[in-house]
Amino acid sequence: MKPLIRALPLLVCALLVGCSANPAAEPASPTPKVTWVADRASEARPGATVLRSMATADLLVVITRADVTAFDRATGERRWFVPAPRYQDRQAMFCGASRTTGPDGQIALSLGFVKSETPLSASCLGVTVLDTTSGRLGWDTTVAYEGGVLQGDVAGMPLEIVKDTVVVGWDFNVFGLALADGSQRWHSRLQSEPGLRYPNCPLVDLVPGAAESVTVLAHCILRNGRTYYSLAEISAVGRTVRAHDLTDAEAGAPIGTAQLISGAPPVLSLTSRDTNDDRTFLLGFTPEWVPGLHRADRMTSPDALATVAVGFANGIPGAYSPDNRALVDGGVLYAVTAPNQQTANRLVALDLASGRELWSLRTDGQVAMQVLETSRNRVRVLRSAVDEQNDHTQSVVEVDRVTGAVLDVVSDTPQNSSGGPAHSAFYSYTWADDRAYAVHVANYDDSAYRFVFTVG
Repeated sequence: MKPLIRALPLLVCALLVGCSANPAAEPASPTPKVTWVADRASEARPGATVLRSMATADLLVVITRADVTAFDRATGERRWFVPAPRYQDRQAMFCGASRTTGPDGQIALSLGFVKSETPLSASCLGVTVLDTTSGRLGWDTTVAYEGGVLQGDVAGMPLEIVKDTVVVGWDFNVFGLALADGSQRWHSRLQSEPGLRYPNCPLVDLVPGAAESVTVLAHCILRNGRTYYSLAEISAVGRTVRAHDLTDAEAGAPIGTAQLISGAPPVLSLTSRDTNDDRTFLLGFTPEWVPGLHRADRMTSPDALATVAVGFANGIPGAYSPDNRALVDGGVLYAVTAPNQQTANRLVALDLASGRELWSLRTDGQVAMQVLETSRNRVRVLRSAVDEQNDHTQSVVEVDRVTGAVLDVVSDTPQNSSGGPAHSAFYSYTWADDRAYAVHVANYDDSAYRFVFTVG
């Protein structure tokens, strides 16, 4: 049974650009409620930041830095719980989790030795796999080697499963490991030019790329002190398919920081080295890796696109990024503008080739928080009230991908155990079964927060 209320399509939103939904046209639910809620496992380590939540088979799998929990998506019942293992006779923690799964539902996880409990941090050096059917860890292997880092400990290890290979990044190294047994198939060292004695391009991130590849972002450090960012597409067999060095001219300012929003095709969020420049820059590429979209917004502007990760203050260090609030599909970036301005924001569709804004959607009194999924010519976005303290409603809004017209609205009223609001800014939402599964990213040991609940 779905405790839902659905709104009729809004016919007033027929224009291609500047669509605006009228909240008065959306009927309120007489008895809105949440399908199920689940609290943090009693044996879980409180405060362990969520690395990833994902749907696999009939499970919602939540991976924190300290443990992995699987919930039955139909009932909310906990199926299994796996703490981070002891590794080489020391307490370990997870440094990263793949977005992609293996053919039998495996998830790849990177491992590190615990360095600090508050905040929880690690020296990352190994890889393991988790069978989501049984909830059991499989093989583990160490990829770290002496002299394999530019300096200090490695704080983050992104990794993905590509066909039958686990592709993992460790400082300036990219390894290909056999999914079946963890044996090393190939090893690449990232450097700014061939023939250098020492590799000099440590990884910033590694995300799914085009078919059977990953996209990596590296930060290259030259002997003269100059630095720059470089993109590369690496196949499952370790071949560099293509590469692109980012330039200040492309960004429109001296590049200070860069992060990947998407790898297929690449879309990046950039900031300037100039501390007086308060703009964020968005750079998008076509599937052929030709620069197209370029956008600059002041960080304080209500029209600035939200390019930060889902959840609030995730605090995941090193070369690793959680899922983003935006999605890329069909050469279009679907993103939300700043959701923290205490006013209604917009859902925006941007063409990656031209940078043109195709349409936008704004609803008075409502804040679009995260783009959930795109399929069947539809975009779904998670929306909450501007005044969440008094209006606990959260909604899944279905939008026409071509016109930006609202087609459907499904609303629930999730609450914490004290009857207060479940603030959407603190949650990451995973889409499956025509509903959104909300996971509290900080995993607080506090009855005021639900660990998981559903919307839709």
